[in-house]
Amino acid sequence: MPRVIEVSFKEGIQPDYSFHQHGQMLQFGNYGMHLLNSIIFWMSVTAGTSYDFPEDKKQDIYRYAVDGLKWTIYKGAMDITAVGRQIRNNYTLKRGINLYSDFQLLKVSDPDKSPCRYWLDGFAPFYQGCNLYGNKSFWRSAYMIQRGGDRFMMSVKMEETQVKKVEAINGENLKGTFLNDGVTLIQRTGREYKNIEALWNWDMLPGTICDTTVDPIDKKNFNSFNRSEFVGMVSNGADGISTMIYNRLGVNANKSVFLLIIYSLL
Repeated sequence: MPRVIEVSFKEGIQPDYSFHQHGQMLQFGNYGMHLLNSIIFWMSVTAGTSYDFPEDKKQDIYRYAVDGLKWTIYKGAMDITAVGRQIRNNYTLKRGINLYSDFQLLKVSDPDKSPCRYWLDGFAPFYQGCNLYGNKSFWRSAYMIQRGGDRFMMSVKMEETQVKKVEAINGENLKGTFLNDGVTLIQRTGREYKNIEALWNWDMLPGTICDTTVDPIDKKNFNSFNRSEFVGMVSNGADGISTMIYNRLGVNANKSVFLLIIYSLL
């Protein structure tokens, strides 16, 4: 099992601590969660034995959890564009609960006992100073998050020829044609998008660039993609910019999203 724990540019855990499966496709809440669940089980089973995981592999898992997955949870739920294709009833909340359970197990074995390390937004107990602030750039996945403590969370998801958009298989995510085309989600209460999918207009998602006259469920539209070869982002840990050149289904545009915290308002 330790041999599957590798931070690399291949599938799996990425150098920015996002997670890829089926190519360069963001899969935090699908395959990425399953990996963490499986690894935690075997770490527990083998602890203290000759089959115990090497310390460097454990550290990779700890960092994937706290520098990756942790950032996607706001008010107890995972950001929609981080999940992957498994869009179901209460799916974002279920992933938050699952990750909280994982964190309770991880903090037992992690030698770093900082009280905020495995604190997860939306779950008790609350420790003063544990809120996430600033900008997180998952540059390998064209995914950016801005956190303002318990005041707000923003996320931006883009795609291009190398960074794949989310898939639709097993009857899942059939309307998600434009789910990665610059979708920009803004949350304050954490209830803004709860189970909204049945009511969403899927060709007018927040922040999306697309032709709103096409049918997002049409297979030929889903199988299209942004043919541009450029999407990029820059972050200093406090603020960030996510940008892409867009060329899909006859729509051409240059799009940038500036994520800034005005500290005087926090």
